[in-house]
Amino acid sequence: MAPQTITDCGNHNTIMEKICCPLQTHTQTELVYTHPLFFLSTAAAELQVLHSSTVDYSILECVGEGNFGKVVKCQNLSNNETVAVKIIKEGFEEDLDHEISMLKLISVLDADHTNLLKFYEHFVYMNYNCLVFEILDVDLYTLMENREWEYLSLTEICSIAEQLLVALDSLKDLGIIHTDIKPDNVMVVSGKIQPLKVKLIDFGLAITTSSMEPGLDIQPLGYR
Repeated sequence: MAPQTITDCGNHNTIMEKICCPLQTHTQTELVYTHPLFFLSTAAAELQVLHSSTVDYSILECVGEGNFGKVVKCQNLSNNETVAVKIIKEGFEEDLDHEISMLKLISVLDADHTNLLKFYEHFVYMNYNCLVFEILDVDLYTLMENREWEYLSLTEICSIAEQLLVALDSLKDLGIIHTDIKPDNVMVVSGKIQPLKVKLIDFGLAITTSSMEPGLDIQPLGYR
């Protein structure tokens, strides 16, 4: 079945609550007030399309969520590429503007050679800001969790460390400090590739070196 265009905007206040993510349960109230843009099953997701000014993205499934909103796996209907679309909750506009400014600075670099997340575009759909990125596999924390916290081999550790140093050196050349390096923000490109290929993600807390002040906390407390 071909993806359908959604024309009924409905109640924007409940949109974010209706995206079904893994392991999320739903009440009877949620089933009654489902917004037409989002979905409660993978089958329904395949009928939904997000529209930017140049590209249509068919939603395949929800792959994650956080305080910011939710991340959905989509197919670019222009070239059939699979991408990740981060849908931002209302009220995060100021943080979003900062993140977009950082992403635009970073986008001048070759994302594959610098081991940084590839950013495609930003658009607004049904009053929600959407950021489009390349699709990756799992973050380093989840990888370790899936391995039941079995130690990484020395070869894996050296490979990951080298790739992150390349990413940080590339950011340094642009005068950018990530400030939020932790396992959750290191993504594995594909768990099937050995040695592991990783990329640094999440530039919402990144700052420029010119704005750096003495005493500023630049790493999550648990990893200092």
